[in-house]
Amino acid sequence: VRMRYAIEEVPLGTGGAIRNAAELFPSESVAVFNGDVLTDFDLSDVIKFHSDRSSIATIALMEVPSPHPFGILLLEPDGRVREWLEPSEEKKKALAIDSDIMPTGKDFINAGLYILSPECIDRIPANAPSSVERDIYPKIISENGPIYGIAPGGFWMDVGRAEQLMEATQAILGKRVHTAVGGMAIGEGTCIDPTAWINGLTSIGRNGSIGQGSRIENSILMDNVSVGANVRLSGVIVDENVTIGDEVVIEGRGFGGRVPVISAGTSLGRGSRFHP
Repeated sequence: VRMRYAIEEVPLGTGGAIRNAAELFPSESVAVFNGDVLTDFDLSDVIKFHSDRSSIATIALMEVPSPHPFGILLLEPDGRVREWLEPSEEKKKALAIDSDIMPTGKDFINAGLYILSPECIDRIPANAPSSVERDIYPKIISENGPIYGIAPGGFWMDVGRAEQLMEATQAILGKRVHTAVGGMAIGEGTCIDPTAWINGLTSIGRNGSIGQGSRIENSILMDNVSVGANVRLSGVIVDENVTIGDEVVIEGRGFGGRVPVISAGTSLGRGSRFHP
């Protein structure tokens, strides 16, 4: 993959960052992706939709239960965006951590994938912080500019918290999202004792080791993790360079609740027990 980097000397927000990166592609339409989203949307369908409607900006959408911590888009029957409702950062945080809120309906949300024409990019101030969600899109919509939304269908999830990382990993390994990843994910250089048991929804990084009789299920082990003998790990994320002694037991709640995270560089002594 050939890559070029657009460096921000100071934080520019979502709008300024797009304008900064798009300088590498003058007079071209660009595809923009949020970096913390897992999806298998068909990009070619979104690009065709954008082109067919001569859109200034096309926003990929996802239908989700309401309430939620995402921006809501209200559409005309042809997909043209009539209104953009972006929640405050405080409301986003409150909704993101409150798992007990009862659904009250369905909304189309901004899925973090855009096709932007040069005209849209030119509307973003250069070398200045701005937000496409709060500053750029609402202004174009208020001027009746042609911004459209499309719900391509397929898998989509935001990956910003430990519980979401666990669910995203298991979605990939469980084939709920279309990716090039095969079955069980085990990194190069990792050694696993033949008597260990590891289920197919576990991901293990590079240069690790799994000891005799250990059992690991529904977990994520990063690079350079050493697991001793007769260890039990379930529903846990283990950061890199962690040493887990013999007979350690860590049981998480899975992605239905809080996921235990063992910080990088931690050493857990023999026989340690951790339960939710």
